[in-house]
Amino acid sequence: MALLGLLGLYAGIAICAAGVLGIYRFPDVYTRLNSLAKVTTMGALLVHLSSAALLPWGEGEKGVLTALVLLLTTPVVTQAIALTAHVLRTPNVNRKDELKNPPS
Repeated sequence: MALLGLLGLYAGIAICAAGVLGIYRFPDVYTRLNSLAKVTTMGALLVHLSSAALLPWGEGEKGVLTALVLLLTTPVVTQAIALTAHVLRTPNVNRKDELKNPPS
């Protein structure tokens, strides 16, 4: 169980590091938001669940509950940030706004 927990922990740290690199590298708020959502959903979830697996039995509940809260709130928060950026007319690199003229 310890080996599986360590592998999950290292994988979560690697995903978080790649996501932080993506936040700095991507050109606009929408692609950065995509990177941030992946980091929170996959990376932090792995880190919390793996740390809960590494703790003795009965002491990892906070990690599991935190992972559950992240899993439930991340899509809502990223959607709200993306909608706010759209309402504030934040420029997009693609210059194509599919919400402005929806297909009929």
